[in-house]
Amino acid sequence: MASKQKKLKIDFISLDAFREKSMDDRTQMILNKVEKDRIVVLDAALPAEEELRLVEMTLKNVGDKFPGIEVCVLPRKTKNFYDLINKFLKTVNKQVTVPGLTLIGPSRIIKQIRRNPGSFSVFAEV
Repeated sequence: MASKQKKLKIDFISLDAFREKSMDDRTQMILNKVEKDRIVVLDAALPAEEELRLVEMTLKNVGDKFPGIEVCVLPRKTKNFYDLINKFLKTVNKQVTVPGLTLIGPSRIIKQIRRNPGSFSVFAEV
């Protein structure tokens, strides 16, 4: 008897699509996808305060059907015009976006993340 083959679902979200939402909307969007066993890859480094908010919201939803999340953020170090814009936005309390990459997924699928200074490797089981 053949076992039912499961499929891995990965959602790639561009910085432009992500930037226009409020922090709560972005966090809820990510959490909704992860609760449906999707892995989310963001075209930006998730700021620390948003990562903390995502973890807080996750802890409220942890249970038998949703064991939690795994997160890995790789910020890109830049010394250019982009840094100047972000410094300006911080002074006027606007959303700051950090170049980089973020991977977020359900802990029942992502078994291990190995992080190096400029990359990470993910071991997942479906």
